[in-house]
Amino acid sequence: MIDAVTTNLSKEILHKMSIHDIVYAESTAPGGMGNSGGIIIYIFENNNLICYETNIHMNESLYDKADDLLLNHSKRDFINQTQGKTTIFNLYDAGMGNCVFLNRNMEFETKEEYSNYFTINKNNKKYKIFSSVPPVFKVVAFLISTEEYKK
Repeated sequence: MIDAVTTNLSKEILHKMSIHDIVYAESTAPGGMGNSGGIIIYIFENNNLICYETNIHMNESLYDKADDLLLNHSKRDFINQTQGKTTIFNLYDAGMGNCVFLNRNMEFETKEEYSNYFTINKNNKKYKIFSSVPPVFKVVAFLISTEEYKK
């Protein structure tokens, strides 16, 4: 299995990023469990899985823009999606200030031996996607195993 390459998110990268290429993202509110005030975004670029990270304490404006981008393209009952935006993600409340965004066009595998990461298949290769902390993974893995996820 292939791990993602991790690097810092910048305003320029976020501006160039295609929302459709984002596979998994996670936003944690300031004071939330785990990656407090952080955002992680997994995206495929040039056949590589890249994990971009930022934090509200490093760049509040970038955190806000990335969070808004994800929320504006998400489907969840309590979110009033911005009018005219394409729904790309299913949004999951992972508890303790963590929101997880899963691309609706990707299939995420969760197996017991994958105790803290999802796998996705692309171009006959299997990639690992790690949540910020294992409890976030466990909550979302449970939620996507339910019938609601399949709708």
